[in-house]
Amino acid sequence: MFFSNNFIMNKLNVENFKKQFMSQEIFNVNDFLQYYETKEPDIPKSTVNWRIHNLVQKGVIHRVGRGLYKFGETKTFTPELTENLKKLGKIIQSDFPGTNFCVWELSVINRLSHHLINYNIYFAEIERDVLKSVYYDLKEHYQNTILVQNLYEDLSEFNNYIILKPLVTDSPLKGIENIPVPSLEKLLVDLCADKEFSPFCGSEIYSIYQNAFNDYSINCNKMFRYARRKGNEQKIIEIIETINRQ
Repeated sequence: MFFSNNFIMNKLNVENFKKQFMSQEIFNVNDFLQYYETKEPDIPKSTVNWRIHNLVQKGVIHRVGRGLYKFGETKTFTPELTENLKKLGKIIQSDFPGTNFCVWELSVINRLSHHLINYNIYFAEIERDVLKSVYYDLKEHYQNTILVQNLYEDLSEFNNYIILKPLVTDSPLKGIENIPVPSLEKLLVDLCADKEFSPFCGSEIYSIYQNAFNDYSINCNKMFRYARRKGNEQKIIEIIETINRQ
């Protein structure tokens, strides 16, 4: 059966829904169910789920976790895949087929940070079993390649270097042109958890998180799962609670 757009919008009660929940930053499936039950007491949960799906498709709300939503359409953070980064990724794929890895550039943080950085570093995160092999292989292509444990100054001393790090199992990644890159959730956790990013700690990390949550859709469940793997969940929670109070 075909339903007109006006019929669907009337059923969704979008304007009244916005008025009801505008003061809430995040709402869940039970909030939707209770809202629609006030209008239609016998409404099936499957119908509510269908309406949630339609609200997402129309950009009224977006998912921020399993069963959790915020107003506004999904705004995806996608790191730029420069030619240098693409070349690095293709070397790893060619020389170590089937290896789990991701690549990214530090300059992507400028899209989130308050104080812009004027240097750039390439990161390659590789599954631990082949990390050393990838390191020796990349040294033949790029002289300025270093293992993360061998850093001896802060990151600003390694402009245009490639820094290799072990990739945490089940890291949240995404693909751009078949090259794996970190998701925003992974970047946010790593900036807090990894000591090489200490220059971004202090007040700057709060600006980074604030800008990330203001400008992009973030799957908090995914972020917290990854943070638990790195033993850093509580610190992430504290940062989020702090920016929510500001």
